[in-house]
Amino acid sequence: MRLDQALAQYGPETKPARDKLKANIEKGYETFWGGGDVDPNALTVGPPMANAQALSDFLATLKPTTDAQKQALATANQYNSMVEQSRCTYRTQRGARSQLDRLAGQNMNDPAAFSL
Repeated sequence: MRLDQALAQYGPETKPARDKLKANIEKGYETFWGGGDVDPNALTVGPPMANAQALSDFLATLKPTTDAQKQALATANQYNSMVEQSRCTYRTQRGARSQLDRLAGQNMNDPAAFSL
């Protein structure tokens, strides 16, 4: 939410990035807490890394003209880094847990149980 606030403080030209951020948050929520089986491919770090890069690329295009915009942009860059690092960590942990859960249901004496 702090990232969204920083983008809002920058100005209306950040609305497309804010809309994409909201869509990514909703997708992440559905992936982790939406119920049903989770696609292991959704638990990789690829999607959050791509989202982080896309937002970083967008932020790099902004040309602040006021001190307030410069501060908002610095804050947005900082929070973008923190958010994406957290997402990658969570996805990695969740993916590992998903693999362990899958293994737990198999015969641990069977070498095939350990093929990921």
